[in-house]
Amino acid sequence: SGVVRAETPLGEGIVVLPDGKNKCKMANFFLCDIKGWIPRSVIEMTIGSTLQKFYTSVLPDALKKYNFLTPEQDTTYLLDHIPDLRKTIIPPPDSKIREIRESKEQSIEAVAKLIPNSVEKPVCKPLPPEADEWIRIGKAANAKLIKEFEKDKSHWRQRNSSSNPRVISGMIAPIPYSAFFADATVPGSCERTVHILHNCPYNQDWNPNYNKYQKLMTLAPGIDLAYILTNPIGPISPRDQVWVRCAVRYRGGYVVSLTSVNWKKIGPVSGVVRAE
Repeated sequence: SGVVRAETPLGEGIVVLPDGKNKCKMANFFLCDIKGWIPRSVIEMTIGSTLQKFYTSVLPDALKKYNFLTPEQDTTYLLDHIPDLRKTIIPPPDSKIREIRESKEQSIEAVAKLIPNSVEKPVCKPLPPEADEWIRIGKAANAKLIKEFEKDKSHWRQRNSSSNPRVISGMIAPIPYSAFFADATVPGSCERTVHILHNCPYNQDWNPNYNKYQKLMTLAPGIDLAYILTNPIGPISPRDQVWVRCAVRYRGGYVVSLTSVNWKKIGPVSGVVRAE
């Protein structure tokens, strides 16, 4: 077929924490089962070099490209997508955006006009019968991601020669292959970094690894369903997945987990391998 459907188990995602003015500390776990017939050694070499490039050039370039965004726009996006953000101390949206959001108009439509391509609309109502199970998976994935993030990883294998970013690999039960972990200091605020990573149109625009990244529906506050189709990455042909994404506040920053699920309405794309 040419495009493989991949699969991502519980625990993949990003953790973004504050680290001073206009910078943050970002970490991510890559646990995806790529599928297909490529030797695992080749896959691991490709993952390591891709993570290294992501932190040294791809993400810094994206933060420069989206420098036109304001802190108020970052906050407005996050207020719509992270449920417990209102409980924390954050810069308020500017008066014009706040006025629109509190009006009787369709606030999503109004803010979308004010900030082009920044607000995504759910496209499925009512929710499918699988929604309750997907919500459960999203919450479990976040708990797993935080648990693994907080564990000692000093015994993991170093995959690169630098400490910023640091790329390491090790085992996470019950996954039978090496998981990858990378972290670095990122030249952008927590809010800006999460905004351009979580916002599907933005991420599809700046991320060379993504051919398509589309939010399918909102399942619950902070939890949504998204579809991703990758570009070829080195020797790895395109992969696609349906993800449950769950976003929460954590230690003054954010956690966003990514876990694949099967949905009969989104079958594997012709010519694409579905990863796992």
